[in-house]
Amino acid sequence: MAEETLNPRWSVRAVITDPWLYVALSLALPALFVMQLLQAPDALAGGSDWRHVLLLVLIFPVLEELCFRGWIQPTLSEWLPHRWGPLTLASLLTSVLFAAAHTVHLPLAAAVLVFFPSLVFGGLRDRHHRVLGATLVHSAYNAVFVLIFF
Repeated sequence: MAEETLNPRWSVRAVITDPWLYVALSLALPALFVMQLLQAPDALAGGSDWRHVLLLVLIFPVLEELCFRGWIQPTLSEWLPHRWGPLTLASLLTSVLFAAAHTVHLPLAAAVLVFFPSLVFGGLRDRHHRVLGATLVHSAYNAVFVLIFF
């Protein structure tokens, strides 16, 4: 089993065949509906040109996941290894920071809601010890957001 965890093909296969990945993806529409009710798209209005879409769907998710799930969460995991079922203290605290970072460009209520998808991203990070699943789901959430609101 240890050899499998080092094999990149195995890790990609493990992520894309994980049923929790698809549960996480299915939560995107309800989350985005609530964000619409909170007027979040108005706060993100920056145009619907291809550059803005590229930023929202590819660039921001990759950079955010590398920072939050690739650096902050594993660092916190070393210091705070507490776990409650699938939820870790590191994932919880990282999600608080992630939501707080979104107050810069979202209304407070919408930024607070970002906490919940962030828990999903953190759970995928904890489950697979990689940022791939979190990045895929984050990109998918943002893509659905763009498709609906732009």
